[in-house]
Amino acid sequence: MSAYAFSPGDVAPLLEGLAILGTGGGGSPSWGQGILEHDFSMGRTPSIIPLQDIDDDATVVSGGMMGSVKVLEDMGIDRVMEHWEQRFELLEVTREMQGILGRSIDHVVPFEVGGLNTPVILSLGARLGIPVIDGDALGRSAPETQMTSFIGHGVSLTSMPLIDYEGNVVIVQEATEPT
Repeated sequence: MSAYAFSPGDVAPLLEGLAILGTGGGGSPSWGQGILEHDFSMGRTPSIIPLQDIDDDATVVSGGMMGSVKVLEDMGIDRVMEHWEQRFELLEVTREMQGILGRSIDHVVPFEVGGLNTPVILSLGARLGIPVIDGDALGRSAPETQMTSFIGHGVSLTSMPLIDYEGNVVIVQEATEPT
């Protein structure tokens, strides 16, 4: 099986599923709808790929947005989408991670499932031209970073580059514990 390219008709069922799986977290599906509709209007098509189709030596990174969505809500979807056409911080920080790893990234996977965090990773994948893995790091949304199946399988969350709206980058190189 190969990657599945989304169509505009996939957006509503996807968001409904994300709302259920996100158990009320991971951001508003209305934001996800705005993000995906904007990407389609810009000619970007997100795609997903089943986990079993990922090569064992593929480079995969996980990401998402952190913090309160209050700032986004105050800005409004149109302003955020306009800003992301000039500076999509998640794309910048993913390129930072490529530099840390010293190799290209083959796939991305959402850190958590949810109405905002899954679509933002689908947008990242579309902007990078790579498929997003059909899954996430937890199986639901999470209030804290260390609440991930990655840690349970011995995968470190560091190095972890973080970026803010202004483009300031902080790289967490090591952590004494996953909290």
